[in-house]
Amino acid sequence: GYRQHLAYGRLRAVETRRAIARSANTGISCVIDQRGTVWQSTEWWHEAAFRSELHTSHELTVFVRYGDLIGRLALLLLPLLLVAAFVAGRTVP
Repeated sequence: GYRQHLAYGRLRAVETRRAIARSANTGISCVIDQRGTVWQSTEWWHEAAFRSELHTSHELTVFVRYGDLIGRLALLLLPLLLVAAFVAGRTVP
Protein backbone atom coordinates (compact mmCIF):
# COMPACT_ATOMS: atom_id res chain seq x y z
CA GLY A 1 0.00 0.00 0.00
CA TYR A 2 0.96 3.58 0.58
CA ARG A 3 3.67 2.76 3.16
CA GLN A 4 5.36 0.40 0.71
CA HIS A 5 5.45 3.11 -1.97
CA LEU A 6 7.07 5.45 0.55
CA ALA A 7 9.65 2.77 1.41
CA TYR A 8 10.43 2.28 -2.30
CA GLY A 9 10.92 6.03 -2.64
CA ARG A 10 13.38 6.01 0.26
CA LEU A 11 15.25 3.08 -1.31
CA ARG A 12 15.50 4.85 -4.68
CA ALA A 13 16.79 8.01 -2.99
CA VAL A 14 19.57 6.04 -1.27
CA GLU A 15 20.60 3.92 -4.25
CA THR A 16 20.77 6.91 -6.60
CA ARG A 17 21.94 9.46 -3.98
CA ARG A 18 19.27 11.86 -5.16
CA ALA A 19 16.75 13.88 -3.21
CA ILE A 20 13.18 13.00 -4.16
CA ALA A 21 9.97 14.99 -4.00
CA ARG A 22 7.21 12.39 -3.90
CA SER A 23 3.72 13.54 -4.82
CA ALA A 24 0.80 11.19 -4.28
CA ASN A 25 -2.87 12.02 -4.75
CA THR A 26 -4.09 9.54 -2.08
CA GLY A 27 -0.87 8.35 -0.44
CA ILE A 28 1.92 10.08 1.42
CA SER A 29 3.52 13.06 -0.31
CA CYS A 30 6.98 13.83 1.04
CA VAL A 31 10.50 15.11 0.54
CA ILE A 32 13.24 12.49 0.92
CA ASP A 33 16.93 13.39 1.05
CA GLN A 34 19.72 11.35 -0.56
CA ARG A 35 20.22 9.40 2.70
CA GLY A 36 16.60 8.23 2.78
CA THR A 37 15.48 10.58 5.55
CA VAL A 38 11.94 11.89 5.16
CA TRP A 39 12.04 15.65 5.88
CA GLN A 40 8.49 16.74 5.19
CA SER A 41 5.46 14.58 4.66
CA THR A 42 1.69 14.64 4.57
CA GLU A 43 -0.65 12.21 6.24
CA TRP A 44 -2.29 9.44 4.27
CA TRP A 45 -5.49 10.54 2.54
CA HIS A 46 -5.20 14.17 3.73
CA GLU A 47 -5.17 17.13 1.37
CA ALA A 48 -2.12 19.28 2.04
CA ALA A 49 0.58 21.38 0.41
CA PHE A 50 4.10 22.34 1.38
CA ARG A 51 7.17 23.96 -0.10
CA SER A 52 10.68 22.62 0.19
CA GLU A 53 14.13 22.84 -1.35
CA LEU A 54 15.87 19.86 -2.92
CA HIS A 55 19.63 19.56 -3.07
CA THR A 56 20.87 18.36 -6.44
CA SER A 57 23.78 16.00 -6.95
CA HIS A 58 25.69 15.05 -10.07
CA GLU A 59 27.55 12.16 -8.46
CA LEU A 60 26.81 8.73 -9.95
CA THR A 61 26.48 5.73 -7.66
CA VAL A 62 27.62 2.22 -8.55
CA PHE A 63 23.97 1.26 -9.08
CA VAL A 64 23.35 4.18 -11.44
CA ARG A 65 26.51 3.41 -13.43
CA TYR A 66 26.18 -0.35 -13.71
CA GLY A 67 22.56 -1.09 -12.79
CA ASP A 68 21.84 -4.79 -12.66
CA LEU A 69 25.14 -5.78 -14.28
CA ILE A 70 26.37 -7.58 -11.15
CA GLY A 71 23.21 -9.69 -10.99
CA ARG A 72 23.38 -10.53 -14.67
CA LEU A 73 27.03 -11.56 -14.40
CA ALA A 74 26.14 -13.79 -11.45
CA LEU A 75 23.41 -15.46 -13.52
CA LEU A 76 25.87 -16.05 -16.35
CA LEU A 77 28.51 -17.54 -14.04
CA LEU A 78 26.13 -19.77 -12.08
CA PRO A 79 25.75 -22.49 -14.76
CA LEU A 80 29.53 -22.59 -15.25
CA LEU A 81 30.12 -23.00 -11.53
CA LEU A 82 27.46 -25.71 -11.28
CA VAL A 83 29.01 -27.66 -14.16
CA ALA A 84 32.48 -27.26 -12.65
CA ALA A 85 31.24 -28.51 -9.27
CA PHE A 86 29.47 -31.46 -10.90
CA VAL A 87 32.57 -32.44 -12.92
CA ALA A 88 34.85 -32.04 -9.89
CA GLY A 89 32.55 -34.25 -7.82
CA ARG A 90 32.53 -37.05 -10.44
CA THR A 91 36.28 -37.45 -10.79
CA VAL A 92 37.78 -40.22 -8.71
CA PRO A 93 41.46 -39.91 -7.73
